[in-house]
Amino acid sequence: MRTLKPDVADAISDAQADEHTVEPPTFATTFDELTAVIAQTSRLIQHLEAFRELAMVAADKTSPYADRKAIAIAAAMPPSRLYRVLEKHGQPKNRRAEVLPDLGRLEQHLANIRVQAAGADLTPEQRERLETAIPKIEAQIAEVRAQTATEQ
Repeated sequence: MRTLKPDVADAISDAQADEHTVEPPTFATTFDELTAVIAQTSRLIQHLEAFRELAMVAADKTSPYADRKAIAIAAAMPPSRLYRVLEKHGQPKNRRAEVLPDLGRLEQHLANIRVQAAGADLTPEQRERLETAIPKIEAQIAEVRAQTATEQ
């Protein structure tokens, strides 16, 4: 295990405490000591940036309606960069097509079920199942319409 340079440890501590002042290294004074601090800081930054990206992707995957604006704000980056990061990790840029069921398909399915439910050759159990399905599909259609309205 590598020992954390004291100057790097102080910088991490200040960052965790949300200190807004940044001071130059105080323990490292020679060229070799300062380049070692620079190298360790660079490795830490690379690791934390990779970790941040993975955390952003994990946050986006928590829900198909995850608030990408909040993720971008937390990551202190513009939305365009967030979308590039998410795409790099396999997340779709536009989730609308993948998240929302096709409204036309749902409406057609509902129409088919209504036709079936009106049929005379159904058993009582079949009719009951179809009549139970109708309000569920109507609720899905209403949900998709409401989601579509809020996105516009």
